[in-house]
Amino acid sequence: MTIAMQQNHYLVPPHPGGLKKDLELQTVASTAEDAEYWFVDVKDRLLDVNSWNKYCPDISAEFRLTDGRGMGVGRHARRGDLIRMDIAGNNAVQTGGFDWMRIEAIEYDDYPDLSMETFAVRVRTEKNPLDKNGRKNVDTPDNDATFTFVVERRASKLFTSYHSRIDADNVDDAAPNAWFGLPDTEWSALIKNIMG
Repeated sequence: MTIAMQQNHYLVPPHPGGLKKDLELQTVASTAEDAEYWFVDVKDRLLDVNSWNKYCPDISAEFRLTDGRGMGVGRHARRGDLIRMDIAGNNAVQTGGFDWMRIEAIEYDDYPDLSMETFAVRVRTEKNPLDKNGRKNVDTPDNDATFTFVVERRASKLFTSYHSRIDADNVDDAAPNAWFGLPDTEWSALIKNIMG
């Protein structure tokens, strides 16, 4: 498996300023048909948020899919759902110790003439839906931070990537070291394990 930077997917927000991180993992299947099956499997794993810890047990956060009101659900992710992150060692009692992200876009595109298909999920930091005072996340600057997962198949090649964006006005000293409360190494491990 190699790392290769590619052109951003259209769900990745433009980046006029602030901080950004882009990481992409690439692998090659034996045939384009094998890559098609692999693509479907990776897409399903990406939507199966409740199993992310099963795919990557060493990550220092627990992920839970909830509906838009913060109530846990046992299904694949949908637009408008929330992802609750319980980050190890996070003792911020004022926010319940959780970080929240809202799934604001899920897109699938198929380009048969190019033997290419893409699937992307974009999330944005969200206030705690269970907190009537609307307090912000523990480890994220505010709701202008986004994180986009992209899965792309080009013939027999499969790419999985993440793209983090924090607006220029919301950058603080901690932001370069942890994105949505986790270091780059852990996000990289997660997308690598989701790839299978």
